[in-house]
Amino acid sequence: MSDLKPFRIFIGSSEENRKYATWILELINDIEKIESDKSYKVVVSGWWERGLFKLMNSFFESLHELLPVFEAAIFIGGMEDLTIKRDKKGFHPRDNIILELGLFSGAKGKYFSLLVTIDIPELPSDLSGINIVKLNSINDYNEFQKEARSQVREWLRLIKDYKEKFEKPSTPVITDTEIDVIIKEMVNDINDALKIDSPVFHQSIKTSLNLFASDVDYWSSGQLYIGPERSIQFLISLYRNAKQVFATSVKDFSTAWDDNLFGDEILRAHKESAADVVRIFWFAKESEVKDEDIGEMEKQTSFGVKVYLFFEYRSTISIPTDIARDFTIIDDEIIGITESFGRNRNAAHYYFKNSSKNKAFFTVRDRLKSESIKFEEFKSGLKK
Repeated sequence: MSDLKPFRIFIGSSEENRKYATWILELINDIEKIESDKSYKVVVSGWWERGLFKLMNSFFESLHELLPVFEAAIFIGGMEDLTIKRDKKGFHPRDNIILELGLFSGAKGKYFSLLVTIDIPELPSDLSGINIVKLNSINDYNEFQKEARSQVREWLRLIKDYKEKFEKPSTPVITDTEIDVIIKEMVNDINDALKIDSPVFHQSIKTSLNLFASDVDYWSSGQLYIGPERSIQFLISLYRNAKQVFATSVKDFSTAWDDNLFGDEILRAHKESAADVVRIFWFAKESEVKDEDIGEMEKQTSFGVKVYLFFEYRSTISIPTDIARDFTIIDDEIIGITESFGRNRNAAHYYFKNSSKNKAFFTVRDRLKSESIKFEEFKSGLKK
């Protein structure tokens, strides 16, 4: 084991969540004892360990100095702080936890960072793409490791695979001529930039390239994160070329249909494509269905959309925590998951021909269909 390359992981948390940080450390050590890697020796360090941080330095300053030491990091975020935003109260992780997560992700790449949330606190929308493990408050380590083990083990496997792939020199084979030209121009421009004698400038370039490398790794597994600047147009382009669409629409995002740029364009895309479109409007209970919802469903029906209603309180479906409620499936090949919604905040995560995601979402889709009622049947019930 002493000949293996060390793979160092840092664990950060607030004092309130130090228990969970300690358990994560123990869990990783337990996993490594059973499933040790032949290439790396995993070494885990918690923020509380003596000598890790310099005296008189702030935590942020010390972590910045330790960036070259660690290959990956895990941060624990719970419902530590009550905040008021736009007159709404909400619980959020400690600010410095999110700040340090951002620092590490920017320097190392988002795949090498893991955020473990306790009791699912509200999170900033720009954390999309970060690996997140959602857990509930637990007071027993054995129960904790049962809930967290598979997700943490999967993250460990992913970052080891990514590191190995990153370290192996390879010759890219580009089959798209236009992309090949773009990449060659980028390499030439980067080489020109590195001729500028400035260590700070070079470090900034490395940080940006790490972020870009994380995106490229996403692409290699058929994943895309589409941010606010082009989220709506990207979805519309997918729908215009679709033959079959399944989508859900949750109550939280119902105001989206009032936005002509979104609602009307989506429906026009469905009509232009002549696709078979099924949309399930998701409600907690019947009393949530308002006149404006009925009006929207009637409008969608007029565009040829097959509209259904799903009421959560009636359902026997157990939705896994990693399955979002607002999603779309296009031609049984593309899965789009709404990450955030609002004016200038639309964002989504897409999976292209991802067999594991397909299996999970197809199962939920089929269950939703079986437990939903047709819009026409719902309207008939209102008249009685």
